[in-house]
Amino acid sequence: MLEVIRTTEGGVTRQQGTYTRYNFRGQAVWKVSPEAIALPANLADIEQYPDLLNEVAGNFQYISDTSGLIEVTNYAAATTATATTAGSVDRFVSSTVVMRGDRGAPVLQEAFTYFVQSGGGSTVMPLATRTTYPNTTAAGAQTTTDTYRRPELKR
Repeated sequence: MLEVIRTTEGGVTRQQGTYTRYNFRGQAVWKVSPEAIALPANLADIEQYPDLLNEVAGNFQYISDTSGLIEVTNYAAATTATATTAGSVDRFVSSTVVMRGDRGAPVLQEAFTYFVQSGGGSTVMPLATRTTYPNTTAAGAQTTTDTYRRPELKR
């Protein structure tokens, strides 16, 4: 979804936009900041493209190749987690990365694993680990581990 804000000040019209890209499940996978978007002077120019930003082979005409922040959220496509082994959960966030422009190298920011706990007719997927990466090399990663125990029911 492209959102455009137009302002006029002193007879000069400026426009800037943000763009959110969704996957086939309706989950936001890209959040593109205004400094990464170069809108044409006439917005009618982009209306000819179904996605408005003219994506061709993964490259967008109106998103900078090398500048501006793009935040990427990756989602798991399958469940590998169990009650005792941390892993992925289908449709849950698996990692986040940032890129500089749509051709920038992805820089890992966070990674997540989960457990799958079932009982009493319900299933929950609590967070098992969250790993954060303080720099572009992934050196010095810091992992927070959560341990879950299902409480015993007393009768």
